[in-house]
Amino acid sequence: TNKDAITVSGSADPGSTVQIFVANVLVSEVAASKTTGEFSTPSKVSLSGGINRITALALDSVGNKGEMSEPLDVQLDKIPPVTIVENMPKGWQKESVTVNLKAIDEEGGSGVFLTYYTTDGSVPTTASMKYVQGIELSEDGVYLLKFFSQDKAGNIESVKQAADFIRIDKTVPTLRINAVSYTHLT
Repeated sequence: TNKDAITVSGSADPGSTVQIFVANVLVSEVAASKTTGEFSTPSKVSLSGGINRITALALDSVGNKGEMSEPLDVQLDKIPPVTIVENMPKGWQKESVTVNLKAIDEEGGSGVFLTYYTTDGSVPTTASMKYVQGIELSEDGVYLLKFFSQDKAGNIESVKQAADFIRIDKTVPTLRINAVSYTHLT
């Protein structure tokens, strides 16, 4: 997640008291519904950077403690990924070009989710082309590559653009002789 605080919810025995722990520190106590056993923390539970291990423990009305819940690891990641262009061609190209994008999330981050791009200079959105493997440009023309990546926590980097235009001209020049003139030498 990229949120500093979250709501913890679940279910326990109806009417029990649920204690919520983050990294083995008690952070909240809430009553489970007397009819359904469902509970939700009334206020947000704060997270710190990195992995936050959340566990819960149920207590009944006479003080019996249940077993500690299975841990739920929640990762706080507030840093967007960074995307770079690899093998960017320089100048005019006379063959098709494949350009690669490489997105990197910070160490310990949630990981890259998707990279989006356009080749016509328009600003990409999450509805734009999704980068999978190499952007192949095969038609004659001038392309301006713009792109951004999003990580699994929902952080989105600012739109970037390639350092230069990608130019392709595969058309062979043509030549036609329309007339021949000559001079007679004596």
